[in-house]
Amino acid sequence: MADVLVSQSRLSSTRVSLPAFPAEILRSIFELLSPADFRSLCLVCKAIRPHAEPLFYSQIDFLWLDKVPPITSLLRTLLARPQLAAHVRGVSLGYPPVQVSIRNYPFVKVPVTEKDVGLPIAFVESLKLPDDGFWVQELRAGTMDAYVAVLLSQLHNLRRLDMCGHFTNEMILVGTVFWCALCEGVDRGLPAFEYLEEVSVTKRWTYYGSSSIRNTQDLLPLFHLPALKHMKLWLDDPESLDPKTIGWPTGQVPKACMLRLLELVNIREPQLRHVLEATTCLQSLRWVWNHDEDFEYYIDLKPIIDLDEIGRAVAPVKDTLTRLEIVVWASLGGDALDEPYLDVTGSLRSLRQFTKLKSVEVPLVFLVASLSPHLAKPFAESLPRNLEYLTVSTELLEQEELEWTGRPILDALRPWLEFWRDYTPNMRIFHLKVDLCHWAWTTSARDVLVELGVTAGLQIQVTESEALKSSRARFTEIDT
Repeated sequence: MADVLVSQSRLSSTRVSLPAFPAEILRSIFELLSPADFRSLCLVCKAIRPHAEPLFYSQIDFLWLDKVPPITSLLRTLLARPQLAAHVRGVSLGYPPVQVSIRNYPFVKVPVTEKDVGLPIAFVESLKLPDDGFWVQELRAGTMDAYVAVLLSQLHNLRRLDMCGHFTNEMILVGTVFWCALCEGVDRGLPAFEYLEEVSVTKRWTYYGSSSIRNTQDLLPLFHLPALKHMKLWLDDPESLDPKTIGWPTGQVPKACMLRLLELVNIREPQLRHVLEATTCLQSLRWVWNHDEDFEYYIDLKPIIDLDEIGRAVAPVKDTLTRLEIVVWASLGGDALDEPYLDVTGSLRSLRQFTKLKSVEVPLVFLVASLSPHLAKPFAESLPRNLEYLTVSTELLEQEELEWTGRPILDALRPWLEFWRDYTPNMRIFHLKVDLCHWAWTTSARDVLVELGVTAGLQIQVTESEALKSSRARFTEIDT
């Protein structure tokens, strides 16, 4: 018993307070805490704050659905203590990772008081912009764009920026910050964003087609970011652009020579080409080709998949691109049509010139240059010779009148599979992504394709959508 008391006495005499631990140990402890516990610790223990604040402020995450996030209180803190903004490395402004309908959460203004707008307005006025009245007006009106613009203006060490959902509904002033910082050529004390490597600005289809939402000119300054490596952009302003040019902020095509991975949504072929002219070292491109009937009423956009024009659009990166993915989002009309709403012309033969291209993912329609299985063309000579991974999807083939079922799909693939070594000798894996009805793509069709791969000596993967598997399971239950 005495030994126990002595041990306890020695322990109490050598007790060390938490702030006395080395910074490395403190950080390992802090990283185990939940954000809520971490925040509470910072509030109750002042001695901890100098060690905790760099980690606490390193990442800003705001979600916006039914409740406006507390961006005004954050700005009060950062503007009163600018040294805290130096800790911020990442900003994520959006919605939860789970699928939700933005339509159920209306876009509202930020509730503000005079206490909320005082410091932000003083900061904006200190920039001495030619027309800062609009920014001040939007701050007083509670426009989120105005507050996000002030937030980004404090972050000199920002490395990652992710914006989506309600946060991207308006981007005028965020675009102004990037234009002033990267393109204006005037030192206003704004960040140079020399560390910003990853940018994502996306939307959801809820906003698609709204004439009040335009962001392309606001986002183009991002191509001037000096350290940019990865970027994903939803560009939703096609009608304001000359189809033969892009209105670059400085009047000159930027040289985004560090950019390696680019994903673009809602931009068509002519504008795509001009954007890619700024990406001289691009290695990976994911492009969402889209068409909607509503577009035809207010812009000159034909319902045509012009494969030759697509080839010309991606030509600026033919000497550097190693991965190309093209996804299709298209409205083909409501009811079944006597003729396909979209038409397909040309071919992807120009991809043969992409000597570094090793991975391609495209819809089958693009490969066979037809929406009709009866007019499908051989595609072996369209594939880059050094290709190693080919992924083909069944996008646009869902409509019954197009008659794409297992047999036509196999017939379209068989000529290449039988002689794949002659055209793509480095091929490793062929991957088919299927999202059709259970009667259009059966298990027997899948088995035949896999057997074709075995015979040809090529590894084949087939991924079936959850909708297809569920449909097949329901049909099997009813049948039994």
